[in-house]
Amino acid sequence: MGGTRWWQRILGGQQSWAVIDGAVVAGCILARRIGRRKVLITWLYVIPEFRRRGFAARLLRIAISELFNDGYERIRLHVEVGNPARDLYEQHGFTVSRPMPEHYGKGRDGLRMEISRP
Repeated sequence: MGGTRWWQRILGGQQSWAVIDGAVVAGCILARRIGRRKVLITWLYVIPEFRRRGFAARLLRIAISELFNDGYERIRLHVEVGNPARDLYEQHGFTVSRPMPEHYGKGRDGLRMEISRP
């Protein structure tokens, strides 16, 4: 990953991290506070030409570590049923806490996944 940089920004209860490869923002992850000690990951995205290089996993690891270091006790995210990203989330310790019927629209169910501070 030579030439790759990592960036973080904190602003008004929201945090973001990005991976920058050369001059391109290859991916990012966004999180926002939803409670005193809870945070919701609202976005994790890596542009297609940078996928399969470990950027999503690294962004997720960095975010989890930083959020727990900042004092959050629980991290939550939502994923659509059938989305292959669920495997990534489970590999990083997230478990399904409840189903979310039609969360993404008619016939498109979601799952709430969470991880708690060890």
